[in-house]
Amino acid sequence: RLRDDSDIERMRKFRNGDGSLPVERFSGSWERMPAAAWRGETKDYRPHAGLNWNGAKDLSFTAKLAQDDTGVLVRVEVKDDIVVNPFSGSDAGLGDSVHVVFADTSGGKRLSRVVSALDGVREAGGYTVGLKIGWNELSASGINRAEGVRFNVRVADQDGAGDGYENWMGIADGIIGGRDASKFPFLDLSG
Repeated sequence: RLRDDSDIERMRKFRNGDGSLPVERFSGSWERMPAAAWRGETKDYRPHAGLNWNGAKDLSFTAKLAQDDTGVLVRVEVKDDIVVNPFSGSDAGLGDSVHVVFADTSGGKRLSRVVSALDGVREAGGYTVGLKIGWNELSASGINRAEGVRFNVRVADQDGAGDGYENWMGIADGIIGGRDASKFPFLDLSG
C-alpha cells in the first residue's frame, strides 16, 4: 500500500535511478510492510511492438522489500488480467514473469532471478512472487552491502500467443532497453 500521494512522486523518480528504496526489518507479515515501489500508470508502461495497455488491471505491480539477519526478502504483487507463460527454463522471462536484479554501486556486478508467473501464487486478478536472496549470495556475486546495493524489478506481460513478452514495467530503466544497472535505485538498508 502507498502511504500517501508523496509516495507516488517519489516512486516516479526511480525511472531514472533517483532516490532509494526503503528496506525495513521484516515485521513477520507482508500485510504490515509498506510498498517500496509501485507501478500502474501509463507513464510507467513500456510497450513492446506497439501493443495497447488496458489499465492497471492489465499490468501493474507493487514491490515490497524487507530484510532480516540473513538477507533481503522481495515480494512482488502483480495485477494481470490474463496470466500466461508458455515459456520455461531460461526463456521464462519471455512470458508473464518477474525479473529481480541486484547490483553493486557501479552496476558492473549483478545477481538476477527470473520467476515465471506460473511459479508464483495465483490470486484473483494476478499473482504474487516471493524471493529471498541471502547476504552471503550477494557477497559471493561481488555485491557488498556496506558499499551500497542497487535493485530493480521488471514485470513482463504476455496476453496472447507469441514469441516473447508484449508489455513490461519496471521500477527503473536498465533491465530492458540498455541493460544498465547504474540506472537502478539504491536500497536503503538503514531500516
